Amino acid sequence: MISTAGKINAPAEFDPPEIVANRVETGEIPDSFMAEQRCASKRLIRARPICAHPKTASLIAGKDVDKPGSYQCTEP
Repeated sequence: MISTAGKINAPAEFDPPEIVANRVETGEIPDSFMAEQRCASKRLIRARPICAHPKTASLIAGKDVDKPGSYQCTEP
């Protein structure tokens, strides 16, 4: 698990070894994975997708910026 330990105010926690293991075990390349931000009590504050290059996470109009389902990976 990678974490910035509260140094920035953005979703920045994710698990690269798990992502790599899933890639090796399934042979599938993920389109994206989730980065999360949690408070000191570990409650989820927000989550956002990190998209495979060259795509970027784009907010879907009218959706909540803190919900992971509010984003889609799109070409720049």
